[in-house]
Amino acid sequence: MSLQDVPENLPVPAPQSSLQVQAARADLEAFEDLMFQVLEAWGLPTDNIIVTAKQRETLLRNTPDVIEELTPEERADAPYIAKMIMAGSVGLFDAALNYLWNETINRLRDHVAAFDVDYFFDLAETDPARRKNLKTRDDLSQIDDYKLLEAANKIKLSAVP
Repeated sequence: MSLQDVPENLPVPAPQSSLQVQAARADLEAFEDLMFQVLEAWGLPTDNIIVTAKQRETLLRNTPDVIEELTPEERADAPYIAKMIMAGSVGLFDAALNYLWNETINRLRDHVAAFDVDYFFDLAETDPARRKNLKTRDDLSQIDDYKLLEAANKIKLSAVP
């Protein structure tokens, strides 16, 4: 099935059966136990490293509602959303938040690129020496996140259309 074959309003499914979920949970718990043993053997902390299974279940239960807001094309071009879900599913919520931040910044850069890149660069980079090298969408990666957000705020541009 290609991306063109996916209907726009296709609901995002959750895991199909409770047996699948139970089997995955057992595998995950076994993996976590192994990794905690490894961390302990290496003298690393094991407290407060991952969130509880209940918190992960809440994340996975609520995620389809949010994902449905994205078009199939947006989903296909959202690697950091996939990484966020994977990190969250294993209990690494701090890593998941970093991935969500990366996706947000990428989306904001896409919106800037669709707006007026030259005008945006004039607002974002006040140093004339640095500004002269900023011309295309690819150059947006040279603008740090703070300057990107600050300039986007000046022109009232958001990551969400």
